[in-house]
Amino acid sequence: MEENVINLAKKGNEDAFENIVEEYKTEMYSIATVRLKNMADVEDAIQETLFDIYKNLWYLKRVAGFKSWIIKILINNCNDIIRQKKESVLSFEDSVVNTLPDKENEYLKLEGEQNFFEIINFLNEEEKTIMTMRYSQDFSINEMSKILNIREGTLRMRISRIKEKIRNRYEDK
Repeated sequence: MEENVINLAKKGNEDAFENIVEEYKTEMYSIATVRLKNMADVEDAIQETLFDIYKNLWYLKRVAGFKSWIIKILINNCNDIIRQKKESVLSFEDSVVNTLPDKENEYLKLEGEQNFFEIINFLNEEEKTIMTMRYSQDFSINEMSKILNIREGTLRMRISRIKEKIRNRYEDK
């Protein structure tokens, strides 16, 4: 997103803020859907995030870090909803990819019509978020590290372990 649009939004320009919302809405829905149980909770998290962004946008010092900032707010809002309900993540509706690269950059082959969200459904909420950010939303390790407050090396190791967990579950079937 262009820095001048974000700067205009920081100054209270509503059209610029609407442009920002449109730019990131799909990514926000994808991440919130992975984290939360139902669409009503997803909508709540998105609305709360948009309110938080609007209310706190003028605090943003580094415009270049805007995307990471809003995703971090979204994840925190999702975590608040999960904490309030004390439930884990379940439902997934949209398909994006049907293979995951393994550590040798080969692909884990899966039979049938399994989609990405079905494949990762058995993972815990943190693992689902990591995999969605990396393989569905194409976040870099560096971006993910900043958003999730996890060191890059630790994040790479977690991704490797999650992929191994997925391979172990599906290769025998």
